[in-house]
Amino acid sequence: MVIDTPVVRALIKGVAPVAAGLSGIFAQSNLTLSLLLLSVAVADVVVDYFISHRLTTLVLERISGILEATYHCCVFPEGSDVRATVFASVRGGFLHQICPYYPTDKHSSYRRGIAVSKGIVGLCFRSGQSCVEVIGNPATFKKHMVDRWGFTVEEVDRMKARQSYFAIPIFDANRNAVGVAYFDSMRADAFAAESVDVLTKACVPLSKWVR
Repeated sequence: MVIDTPVVRALIKGVAPVAAGLSGIFAQSNLTLSLLLLSVAVADVVVDYFISHRLTTLVLERISGILEATYHCCVFPEGSDVRATVFASVRGGFLHQICPYYPTDKHSSYRRGIAVSKGIVGLCFRSGQSCVEVIGNPATFKKHMVDRWGFTVEEVDRMKARQSYFAIPIFDANRNAVGVAYFDSMRADAFAAESVDVLTKACVPLSKWVR
């Protein structure tokens, strides 16, 4: 997938007219027109960046809202520690976390990346199938993550051990996977069949916003 950020979109849009303006200035040919072209191009790039940045912010707010609604569609027991987030923006073989975990860590840094070849998130994305994983024995967490999910020991050492994991693929209109809705918990019984069904259905609207 192509990297799609406000900065990249603005640069792609402005590179040709900016180059043309600079070329004319350096060549000292039709200097007035070249300066005008460069000024207009730079102004257009700046305006496009701010518009794109605002639209990106609104989209991420919408995704976070759907994630919050999804969470509350499934009535978890009082005191439940289930958390949820979305991975998308695939580039360089990595899926990137695009919004904070809900309902915890709302204001934390969340730009985490995970290789599409690793973990339940990677398997869900590659297979296009929902995946549930329970690690019944916390003592085997590190071995499980290395042997089954392909993480290195160093990567696992930076993780907080959890017992339950659930991942739902997010598709575009052509049924291509574009992201993953991810849930985890410290409880082994967090994702019963009923919860899995409710969460899967509630995540469907994410397909309109994740690209």
